[in-house]
Amino acid sequence: MPLEVFAPLASLPGVTLYSLHKGPGQAQLSGVGAALKIVDLGAELDREGDAFVDTATVMVHLDLVVSTDTAIPHLAGALGRPVWLLPPHVPDWRWGAAGEMTPWYPTMRLFRQTTPGDWPAVFARVRTTLAAFSKESTQP
Repeated sequence: MPLEVFAPLASLPGVTLYSLHKGPGQAQLSGVGAALKIVDLGAELDREGDAFVDTATVMVHLDLVVSTDTAIPHLAGALGRPVWLLPPHVPDWRWGAAGEMTPWYPTMRLFRQTTPGDWPAVFARVRTTLAAFSKESTQP
């Protein structure tokens, strides 16, 4: 997924995007990621070899994790953190074929593609939902 599809989320007031990603795809952060003001934490995470210890620590301090199907949403779900998963049109078997919820992680919500490759439509729905989530999170 190209990083620029996250642009609608980056433009929301009060929303800061953090990248917990390491490895392939991280190069996008120096171009598009910089334009979207994404805070890249990837290089600082788990440098001592303890897989996901730093990543888990960061996640506990985030309001929400939004991710494609990588290890990141699994970790967030296992930690009981709110996580929104953006699976491909034909998802891995564990996400089922329909619905927004998964039996694996009660704090996870799935935002599915209705048309193969149509990430802009997915991110439009995520943006609307995130705007409401952000508003709820900031009210006293």
